[in-house]
Amino acid sequence: MEQFVTTVKLDNELYSQFKELNVRAKISFQDFVNKCLEKYLNDKDFQTEISESVVQKLSHNKPFQIGRAHV
Repeated sequence: MEQFVTTVKLDNELYSQFKELNVRAKISFQDFVNKCLEKYLNDKDFQTEISESVVQKLSHNKPFQIGRAHV
């Protein structure tokens, strides 16, 4: 399988919780993300749920912009 390498910034608390759960589940973050992407592409209900959640977080006063992240 061809792979794409990316870097993302994650919420520290959410990622810590994820790591704690996955000590028992033994699933890698990469496997988790790939399964989530697959489900997003193939499950319209999941796609709608995620898309609506993301839209709610976007502020109309601060429109989404593609560009360099401020560190």
